[in-house]
Amino acid sequence: MSIKVTDNYAAYDGLNNGELDFAIVKLRPEDKLNTFTYKFLTEEKLYLVINKDNIKANQSSIFPSDLSEIPLLMADANSSIYNDVKKIYREIGANFNVVFENTTDVSLLNDMISEGRGATIATESAAASIDDSRIKAILIESPVKFCTYLAYPKNREYTGIYGKFIEHVILSVKNLYE
Repeated sequence: MSIKVTDNYAAYDGLNNGELDFAIVKLRPEDKLNTFTYKFLTEEKLYLVINKDNIKANQSSIFPSDLSEIPLLMADANSSIYNDVKKIYREIGANFNVVFENTTDVSLLNDMISEGRGATIATESAAASIDDSRIKAILIESPVKFCTYLAYPKNREYTGIYGKFIEHVILSVKNLYE
């Protein structure tokens, strides 16, 4: 068994080609693929992560219709999070105004937000992990939620140590949020 941090697309590829036995993925429930079994771990709201000096930072929450006004700093255009957020913006009728894309440099993204160059969208746990006094996370007032799942191919049924591992992950994550 090995652990690898990657986006959902690469995780699905790894599950399909046998490189991975399991993957922990974050997505909306309606975006689950029917070729995988998903074990629910947690549900999170989405947040706008923005410079604390931005006028929107005075709000405790923001409506999706107001997101069009804010330039976005996003992950690479070929990533699952980029496409998920783009889909959400389309569904709520907001302008997907991306001013910068990068791959995995979270430090660069945080620096750009703290300098006021734009904002990003993050799950509750990701937003809570940002340790920068110049950045604020604002709840997006919307029914849009992301869920975290442990996923594996539908054609596999795990027993023995693999089954116990699945149970352990589910219990451990639930304990984190209690």
